[in-house]
Amino acid sequence: MQTAIKKKPEDHRTFQRQPLPDSVVVRTDHDEVAQGIDVSYGGISVQAKENHLVGDTLDLLLMDRNVMVKGVVSSSRPDQGQFRLGVSFERTEDVIVDTLLESVDQKKK
Repeated sequence: MQTAIKKKPEDHRTFQRQPLPDSVVVRTDHDEVAQGIDVSYGGISVQAKENHLVGDTLDLLLMDRNVMVKGVVSSSRPDQGQFRLGVSFERTEDVIVDTLLESVDQKKK
Protein backbone atom coordinates (compact mmCIF):
# COMPACT_ATOMS: atom_id res chain seq x y z
CA MET A 1 0.00 0.00 0.00
CA GLN A 2 1.40 3.40 -1.01
CA THR A 3 1.17 6.44 1.19
CA ALA A 4 0.02 9.66 -0.45
CA ILE A 5 2.55 12.47 -0.30
CA LYS A 6 1.02 15.79 0.60
CA LYS A 7 2.41 18.75 -1.28
CA LYS A 8 2.94 21.93 0.63
CA PRO A 9 1.14 24.88 -0.91
CA GLU A 10 3.47 27.49 -2.38
CA ASP A 11 2.13 30.09 0.03
CA HIS A 12 0.05 29.04 3.01
CA ARG A 13 -0.54 32.59 4.23
CA THR A 14 -3.98 34.12 4.38
CA PHE A 15 -2.84 37.50 3.05
CA GLN A 16 -0.28 38.37 0.38
CA ARG A 17 2.85 39.99 1.78
CA GLN A 18 4.53 43.11 0.43
CA PRO A 19 8.21 43.95 1.03
CA LEU A 20 8.71 46.65 3.66
CA PRO A 21 12.27 47.97 3.54
CA ASP A 22 11.60 50.71 6.11
CA SER A 23 12.76 51.35 9.64
CA VAL A 24 10.18 50.46 12.27
CA VAL A 25 10.22 51.77 15.84
CA VAL A 26 9.24 48.99 18.25
CA ARG A 27 7.74 50.63 21.33
CA THR A 28 7.60 48.81 24.64
CA ASP A 29 9.00 50.34 27.83
CA HIS A 30 11.60 51.94 25.52
CA ASP A 31 11.99 52.48 21.77
CA GLU A 32 14.04 50.22 19.53
CA VAL A 33 14.63 50.82 15.83
CA ALA A 34 14.11 47.59 13.88
CA GLN A 35 14.24 46.80 10.16
CA GLY A 36 10.98 46.10 8.36
CA ILE A 37 10.89 42.94 6.25
CA ASP A 38 7.34 42.64 4.92
CA VAL A 39 3.75 43.54 5.68
CA SER A 40 0.25 42.24 4.91
CA TYR A 41 -3.31 42.77 6.14
CA GLY A 42 -2.60 40.21 8.87
CA GLY A 43 0.63 41.56 10.24
CA ILE A 44 4.22 42.62 9.83
CA SER A 45 7.64 41.00 9.98
CA VAL A 46 10.61 42.89 11.39
CA GLN A 47 14.22 42.16 12.27
CA ALA A 48 15.00 43.44 15.77
CA LYS A 49 18.03 43.49 18.03
CA GLU A 50 15.95 42.53 21.06
CA ASN A 51 13.89 39.39 21.45
CA HIS A 52 10.22 39.69 22.32
CA LEU A 53 8.14 36.81 23.62
CA VAL A 54 5.20 35.33 21.74
CA GLY A 55 2.13 37.06 23.14
CA ASP A 56 3.88 40.38 23.87
CA THR A 57 1.93 43.42 22.71
CA LEU A 58 3.94 45.96 20.71
CA ASP A 59 3.28 49.40 19.28
CA LEU A 60 5.00 49.77 15.93
CA LEU A 61 5.72 53.10 14.27
CA LEU A 62 6.53 52.82 10.57
CA MET A 63 8.84 55.80 10.34
CA ASP A 64 8.78 56.52 6.59
CA ARG A 65 4.99 56.39 6.52
CA ASN A 66 4.22 57.93 9.91
CA VAL A 67 1.78 55.08 10.64
CA MET A 68 1.35 53.55 14.11
CA VAL A 69 -0.09 50.05 14.50
CA LYS A 70 -0.56 47.77 17.50
CA GLY A 71 0.27 44.09 17.27
CA VAL A 72 0.96 40.88 19.15
CA VAL A 73 4.15 38.88 18.66
CA SER A 74 3.12 35.61 16.98
CA SER A 75 6.63 34.29 16.29
CA SER A 76 10.22 35.04 17.21
CA ARG A 77 13.36 33.29 16.05
CA PRO A 78 17.07 34.05 16.00
CA ASP A 79 18.22 35.46 12.65
CA GLN A 80 21.75 36.66 11.83
CA GLY A 81 22.56 37.69 15.41
CA GLN A 82 19.21 39.42 15.81
CA PHE A 83 15.58 38.27 16.03
CA ARG A 84 13.01 37.95 13.29
CA LEU A 85 9.62 38.81 14.74
CA GLY A 86 6.24 38.02 13.24
CA VAL A 87 3.70 40.47 14.63
CA SER A 88 -0.03 39.98 14.03
CA PHE A 89 -2.08 43.13 13.95
CA GLU A 90 -4.20 43.29 17.07
CA ARG A 91 -7.06 44.87 15.18
CA THR A 92 -7.02 45.05 11.44
CA GLU A 93 -7.86 48.68 11.01
CA ASP A 94 -8.56 48.54 7.30
CA VAL A 95 -8.01 52.26 6.69
CA ILE A 96 -4.55 52.18 8.28
CA VAL A 97 -3.54 48.92 6.62
CA ASP A 98 -4.88 50.10 3.23
CA THR A 99 -2.82 53.28 3.57
CA LEU A 100 0.24 51.29 4.58
CA LEU A 101 -0.01 48.79 1.72
CA GLU A 102 -0.83 51.54 -0.77
CA SER A 103 2.28 53.46 0.22
CA VAL A 104 4.37 50.26 -0.14
CA ASP A 105 3.01 49.82 -3.67
CA GLN A 106 3.78 53.45 -4.55
CA LYS A 107 7.35 53.15 -3.28
CA LYS A 108 7.93 50.21 -5.65
CA LYS A 109 7.13 52.38 -8.70
